[in-house]
Amino acid sequence: MSKTSGKPAPRLTAAPTVDPRDVGGEAQPLLTVTNLKKHFPIRGGLLNRTVARVRAVDGISFSVMKGETLGIVGESGCGKSTVARLLMQLLPSDEGEVIFDGEPISSFRGISLKDFRRNAQMIFQDSYSSLNPRLPIEASIAYGPRVHGASKADALKTAHELLARVGLKPELFGPRYPHELSGGMRQRVGLARALVMDPKILLMDEPFAALDEITRFKLNNDLM
Repeated sequence: MSKTSGKPAPRLTAAPTVDPRDVGGEAQPLLTVTNLKKHFPIRGGLLNRTVARVRAVDGISFSVMKGETLGIVGESGCGKSTVARLLMQLLPSDEGEVIFDGEPISSFRGISLKDFRRNAQMIFQDSYSSLNPRLPIEASIAYGPRVHGASKADALKTAHELLARVGLKPELFGPRYPHELSGGMRQRVGLARALVMDPKILLMDEPFAALDEITRFKLNNDLM
């Protein structure tokens, strides 16, 4: 109580921390996918004409709220990897729309592809083919920050911090090339490369499928 007025003293409440990248607030879905389609033509005959089409993704729609985890489950070859590549804009879609935090991707009225990839990262199923064989591990991880304006020194420092975070000694593994690492180590590098951008959304295409149980358990803990 206030001794001078007899009224309760005002309470000071700290303002909630707001992510400056958050466009629509917590109530707005982070990702909205509407009627996404991707058909691959099968060509044959003397004229190499399209004789059939594989409907890899045929009208999928869903939304992911902020803080939510969504798993897409299906048998091998059902289109899960294609969906992930469509979301990351690594493949052009035939139809449909992908909206990130209220903004269409790659649209004159929405978010640019560069800004989207600043906020979304992917861990690929094949850790070896997803890494540049000509770049040391530390350079692969530092590449993202460099593209988005970080200095070489700052990007390399951040890459080393992420290597340590996923259990790889930077001074030992940073200068190595992908072929010098085991499959589990390469998956850890893929995880570090994805997390180095501090993304708002993380896409994972069966990242632990080819790993032993111990490595899978350790990587799963790194993501928690």
